Amino acid sequence: MPTTRHVGRAWNMGYDLFPLDNRDSKTALLRRACENRWLLALDHEPDTPLVESAAEKDWFVLRPVA
Repeated sequence: MPTTRHVGRAWNMGYDLFPLDNRDSKTALLRRACENRWLLALDHEPDTPLVESAAEKDWFVLRPVA
């Protein structure tokens, strides 16, 4: 996940050869990050590269860390 704009369940990179695997690994990563209160560093995020994952409805959101 290069930016916060790629957090959506269906959002993958255009050249991804395994989009379903990507979706599953993204789900697992965001769930673990939320449960363990991890800080995530997104290397291509221009505004706020350090974020935390939070559960919201049936998915996750990434919130900037101040």
